[in-house]
Amino acid sequence: MNKKKKEVKKKKKKKTKNNKKKKRRRRREKKKKKKKRRREEEEEEEEEEEEEEEEEEIMQQQTNTITILSIQRCQIHFFLYTNVVKMKCFVCTNSMTLYTDMKHRDCASQMFLMSYTPNNTKHSS
Repeated sequence: MNKKKKEVKKKKKKKTKNNKKKKRRRRREKKKKKKKRRREEEEEEEEEEEEEEEEEEIMQQQTNTITILSIQRCQIHFFLYTNVVKMKCFVCTNSMTLYTDMKHRDCASQMFLMSYTPNNTKHSS
């Protein structure tokens, strides 16, 4: 009788040990999965940030090409653009659409700053 009881107890202990091992394994696996998920999320975030930075750089380059600081007279100033760009003169506050080699006229000042504006109105001539 005593031997049987001991055997039964031993078996129970073994089961609990195995259960503990299984639990540990599961915990480890869960931790590993969490770490993997975090890494993947961080990598995705980094990629998105890099893409956004690249887009911002492209936008900055485009705005840099659009903005002009001119110290010439308006009557003889030529704008060389391949694309149609909407511009605004901050001296006479008129907007116009510029094509390749289009002249800027009707501005009293000799120095003016042209910058991008979404207005569609053309410069008065």
